[in-house]
Amino acid sequence: MVLSSQFRLGGFYTEVALRLTSLLKRPERFLFAVMAASALLSAILMNDIVCLAFTPVLAMSVLNAGLNPVPFLIGLAVASNIGSAATIIGNPQNMLIGQLGMLDFKRFFLWCSPPVAPLSGASYLIIRAIYKKELSKSPLLSGNRETALPAFDHHQSMKGLIAAAVLIVLFFTHIPREISAICIAGLLLCSRRMHTRTILGLVDWHLITLFCGLFIVIRAWR
Repeated sequence: MVLSSQFRLGGFYTEVALRLTSLLKRPERFLFAVMAASALLSAILMNDIVCLAFTPVLAMSVLNAGLNPVPFLIGLAVASNIGSAATIIGNPQNMLIGQLGMLDFKRFFLWCSPPVAPLSGASYLIIRAIYKKELSKSPLLSGNRETALPAFDHHQSMKGLIAAAVLIVLFFTHIPREISAICIAGLLLCSRRMHTRTILGLVDWHLITLFCGLFIVIRAWR
């Protein structure tokens, strides 16, 4: 979550979403690109945060183009859920299962990632078939990229990408995942340009509290 906060504050999610809007001339290709990007990012980062970060830019761009945002938002949600199933860190449920079952990151990835691509492709075809009429409309492209969301910061985004790459490599080693995660998070919090309070403010504490409660209830039930 700290890593995702780094990307949000650095404008990484906003920049990715805005770059995808160059495909709005072909709504079907745009839908495919959105689903592919959200599935990939959700496998590395938490799917909830990917959806929260992509939705405002995606909805704004599609509405400005005079298109129905429903198929694109459904595609974002579906692809994020499917993509997050590829790794232990993709969603809180996987984290809970991986931690309780003491599952290895590499084996989990090798077993769960193969179905992700065909399932993502099938979901794209289903959404395209259901919303064929909406996706065949010609968009009204104004070329307006103004947004009130965080501006793209190349330095902070690159720092986040490097941290994510290092973290994934560490997850494939025998170093305990919690140690790797807390060390990378600690390094990101040691920033002169981003306040620790701001980064931690984007952490979903409600979700963390929910899962802490689940641990307590499961233990009490046993």
